[in-house]
Amino acid sequence: MMKTIFNGSIESGTEERELSVDYQDGNICVEIVDRDCDHDYNFQYACLDKSTAIKFVKRMRREINRLAREEAYLESLKGGNQDA
Repeated sequence: MMKTIFNGSIESGTEERELSVDYQDGNICVEIVDRDCDHDYNFQYACLDKSTAIKFVKRMRREINRLAREEAYLESLKGGNQDA
């Protein structure tokens, strides 16, 4: 299977961290690695069964929608200030 890797954002100061997602033995496995850390415990992982992975994805969608609404609201405020 192919592992998908995501990097943290510069804005959050987490660009040295990688989040990877992979399928192993009937589970969806998520691993977080801190590339800026020099000790043996620079990574953590959790394997989720199908039901838990679905709940996780639904929660992520809710948070993404919340972020999008917040961005749209802030953008509307910025646009309103330019008209004044």
